[in-house]
Amino acid sequence: MSKGKRSSSRSGRRGKARREENRPGAEAESHLTQGTHETEQQDSPLPEQVDLLDEIEERQPDEMGVAVPVPAEAPVPVPAEGFEAGPINTEPLEPPLSGLAESLLRIRELEERGAYDLSLERLVALQAEQPDSVVVLARMGSVLGSLGRFGEAEAALERAHRLSPDDVDIRAGMGIVEFKRGLYDQAEVTLRWVCDRQADHGPAHLYRGEALRLLGRIDEALAALERASELDPDNPRVYQMLGMIYDKRRDPEQAARMYKRAAELGRR
Repeated sequence: MSKGKRSSSRSGRRGKARREENRPGAEAESHLTQGTHETEQQDSPLPEQVDLLDEIEERQPDEMGVAVPVPAEAPVPVPAEGFEAGPINTEPLEPPLSGLAESLLRIRELEERGAYDLSLERLVALQAEQPDSVVVLARMGSVLGSLGRFGEAEAALERAHRLSPDDVDIRAGMGIVEFKRGLYDQAEVTLRWVCDRQADHGPAHLYRGEALRLLGRIDEALAALERASELDPDNPRVYQMLGMIYDKRRDPEQAARMYKRAAELGRR
């Protein structure tokens, strides 16, 4: 192609380009095209965005369409080497104490501290709520006997005995009140009845042993008090009575050991 023709062709293309630029809407199309290229560049994920996208792909949508993390499986615990699982305790728990049992327990604690007047006050309140409760009447008889109010004690115990004739604790209370009143023969009979029916009734063996000692029946008293020491080994009164028995039997060494034991327990 000749030089003149090429020059004419270039001039034509430049003219056409100028006409395109001057065409209405050409400038807007240019901006739109430029914006499209910029958007494509912005949509290209950056390196740090790739990890985030991978994490989102590992999530599952919930019912609302919101992506939630997939929960990881909990690790299975591995027991240490040499570890052996102990047996599972299948025994039922002890039932809680009832209101009456709890009240009687607190009253018994007061008795052990020698607070008999306060014990009696609480027992009177309990009896007002439960006038025919055998355990309340029996406990009241015991406390009244400790206060030396023997007539009232016997009345409470007799009423309890009518309600429950075969109750060994009521009969033991009656025998102890008889002993405290100096009715040793009668007390021994009552307490023997208790010991024959409940061989592990410590107070019955103790008071029966004391009654037998005072009645001069030393060998029987020794047997009863030795049984009481087996049932209640921390009671200093038992060893005091045993010391007296060994004195009667002219065994000073054994008597001294009993008195020493009684003194040790009394200092606790």
